[in-house]
Amino acid sequence: MSERSSAEERTRLWSGFLGEGSEEWLTGFLLDHSNLPGPRANLTLVWKTSSLLAESWSAHRGQLKPCLESWRESGDEYLLLTLHTALGYIIAEHPEEDDWALKILYEGNFSPLWRAREGVTLGLGAALGERPELVLGVLREWCSEDSPLLIRNALMVLADPERLEGRRALVEELEEYVSRAMNLVRNATPEDRGAPGFKVLKKTLGFVISIAAVEEEAFLGRMEEWIGAGVKAWRSILRSNLKKKRMRRRF
Repeated sequence: MSERSSAEERTRLWSGFLGEGSEEWLTGFLLDHSNLPGPRANLTLVWKTSSLLAESWSAHRGQLKPCLESWRESGDEYLLLTLHTALGYIIAEHPEEDDWALKILYEGNFSPLWRAREGVTLGLGAALGERPELVLGVLREWCSEDSPLLIRNALMVLADPERLEGRRALVEELEEYVSRAMNLVRNATPEDRGAPGFKVLKKTLGFVISIAAVEEEAFLGRMEEWIGAGVKAWRSILRSNLKKKRMRRRF
């Protein structure tokens, strides 16, 4: 079954699940159509499930919340990916769940499973569209210390070209996290370079700078400053951004 077909089937069967279905059915459907193990998880099903959970939350919270808690304890990468994404959809519409959902999302930043960590960025990205002040405040709180892993995840939440378009405040937030991340890379000791999240932070910097520059042309000046500084640790990052197709199209 294709990703689209599995999402459509999930939608078709959803009302039946809410009426008389079991947690095992909901969980089993996800696992059966996850596309894992494999290189590409079924994100279409993740997004559809997240949307359905948020839409049904008010009327069926007592049924749905225990299911999400079971995913939290499962240790399964796809269930955690879905859980973390769904929590973002839920807090976008249901502020009363903020404390519960944000606690789980914070923990998800440090999961040993990379798809579970990506679910945190997908979830907060979804919530950002509806509740930007909440999400920006959460990111500032989480990144109050210079954790490479948390700053990297903040970059991923913010660096969505469609979400940034015409929203200067979000671009400024992205620029701030890019600058902090570049400083971390420049000042890193050998011990720092072995810290959790450092390698993935550098990889993420290899494309998010170009996203900021395309949205705000003045950011090219920052790139020129970094190029002129001649910092060895920045060279591969800046070279990677300059090679992006979006840069050639825009400039």
